[in-house]
Amino acid sequence: MKIFCIEVHENYNPVLDGQIDYSICFYLKPETVLIKNSQPYYYPDFSKQITADVSLVLRINRLGKNIGERFAKLYYNEASVAVAFTLSDVLNNLKQNDLSQDIARTYDNSSAIGNFVESNHLIGTTVSLKINDTVVRDLKIDDVTCNKIISYISEFYTLKIGDLVFISRPSKDNFIKIDDNIAVSYDDKTILTCRIK
Repeated sequence: MKIFCIEVHENYNPVLDGQIDYSICFYLKPETVLIKNSQPYYYPDFSKQITADVSLVLRINRLGKNIGERFAKLYYNEASVAVAFTLSDVLNNLKQNDLSQDIARTYDNSSAIGNFVESNHLIGTTVSLKINDTVVRDLKIDDVTCNKIISYISEFYTLKIGDLVFISRPSKDNFIKIDDNIAVSYDDKTILTCRIK
């Protein structure tokens, strides 16, 4: 299973005038990042500043390569949400030294994932990230953006059944600490919970 992660801006379009915009980059995570079934996130010893952010997650349901944008909706029918825990201090140090940022984003047990539902329940719907019952972030991703991303990624990688696509937008830093309670909800329904230990 591959996990693709991409951060998109409003009016995102990876192909302009027939040319791919390579400044819109994505990266991959190993499946060992996943925290499932509302298990806790354990604050690691190797970081002092950790942020949380929410993503929409699409689960690929068929094999595909070079998928046309108009056909992309056929490649997923389930969606969920995820909360990624980024080592902010480690990330800043890596950036300053022009080093790979992987360890700050893709370390083990760094992404809590919720239960999957039919994709039309989440796509185009506002999902809210809460820390200790306070909403710190809203995220809304429409189907047009989802389809553009599926098409874009498939230019480079073969998509396989079970692959996951994490889609987020730029956000302010939402720092976490031990004993925080994380939750993600939509339409007053909680789809993900995670306690920081």
